[in-house]
Amino acid sequence: MKKANEVMEVVNATIEHANRRLAEITVEGFPFAFDEVRMTADMDAIGIYVHSGMTSVGAIKHLEVSDADVIRKVKETIWTAVDDIKIAVGRRGSLKREAQELADRAAANEKAASALAAAGLSADLLSNNVNADAAKAITEAARKAVAKANIGIFMASGKAVPLKEAKMFVSAFSNGIVVTAGGKPCLVTRFPRILNTQEIERTIKFIKSDIAALNSSRRHYLERVRLNAEREESMRSEAMELGSVYAHAAAM
Repeated sequence: MKKANEVMEVVNATIEHANRRLAEITVEGFPFAFDEVRMTADMDAIGIYVHSGMTSVGAIKHLEVSDADVIRKVKETIWTAVDDIKIAVGRRGSLKREAQELADRAAANEKAASALAAAGLSADLLSNNVNADAAKAITEAARKAVAKANIGIFMASGKAVPLKEAKMFVSAFSNGIVVTAGGKPCLVTRFPRILNTQEIERTIKFIKSDIAALNSSRRHYLERVRLNAEREESMRSEAMELGSVYAHAAAM
């Protein structure tokens, strides 16, 4: 293998290029701020380690591997991570605004309902009031679906992602629900304003399906992060042992 600094020059040039792209992708700051996904790389006697923020996205061995193959694998790792972030931003970019709008509207509705109650009037006078039975049924269905999704999530995340960050949670408002993962919204649903059994059943079906899909993709992501972190930990330990062997041999 050529000198380590020559390989890292190529890697760092790719990292710089990727970070310029990530700065553009994350300009809105949601679901990721740039610092959360900024790419870095370092090398030891065994491998090259690539991180996106604090997350390990790749550990590539360079012993007994050609320079070209190492660089190709590192570049592939970097750009795959960039593509994944771009896809996440595209899918979830509007959810922060939607969740905030839901919360703001709920607060406005509750304020208006309180004003009506103080005047001795019914909140039913509000034109945008939702059906309480529909809201309850949908919220319960969402909470059950999320509780099911969270079962055994620590097995997928391991030590790589804190359990609180790995789990999904449901926040209920008077006009809808927000499902979050890692403190960030990943699903926003509004309650129907009329009591219609078919509409409620359809909404519940969609919510269960969406949560199941979120759970599946999130578990795949957490599993990938865990495996990358474990591979990196193993390789760094191997490098430390190799360094100890060299040091012992040099001292003889």
